[in-house]
Amino acid sequence: MQINRILTRNTLVIICLLLFLPSTVHAQVDKNMNYYIKAVNLVYKKPAGFVEVYPELPYFAGNRIVPDAFDYELQSEKSDITICVSIMDLTSINDAAIIKFDHEADKNANFIRKIRLYADTLHDQNFFFPEKYVKQTFHASDAAIYKLNNTTSYRNKYPFCKVLSIHKKDKTDIEISYFYNENSKPYIKQCITQTQEMLTFKE
Repeated sequence: MQINRILTRNTLVIICLLLFLPSTVHAQVDKNMNYYIKAVNLVYKKPAGFVEVYPELPYFAGNRIVPDAFDYELQSEKSDITICVSIMDLTSINDAAIIKFDHEADKNANFIRKIRLYADTLHDQNFFFPEKYVKQTFHASDAAIYKLNNTTSYRNKYPFCKVLSIHKKDKTDIEISYFYNENSKPYIKQCITQTQEMLTFKE
């Protein structure tokens, strides 16, 4: 009888922890996004049909020395697509310190340098949004979509990735990475079109 009571008590504890865990994860992920929304003056519209999860860290794309650090992740409830967000506050970068290591370093040039380094132009074309659209829609300086030349699957499930890169001069770089696989390949273009305005600057 006593053993059964102990087992029942332990079972209840485990159930409570399992029920509490998703809300804890959601709260932490939501906290991370809220921090950046306030810090860099963003407007965030969560896409319908996606749920928040912890990003996988670190992620090496396979052709980079430095891993990607994702601040926020959304997974589709209906298709094999996951959206990862990276936000870099450029105002926190010490230009003088960086130039000591790289004389060509320029925080505003990093947007285009990353595209040149990591875009898979053999299988896809880079798309740069028109300047007028970028200013009116994102309230930013530059924006582009490119296919990431990665050789490592994200979460061992998503071998392909397209990146929406948004740059606001002297302020912020945002990368929204869309990871997908063969099953979701037919839907990735529509997904990007429907969600590309999920993060914009207030002004």
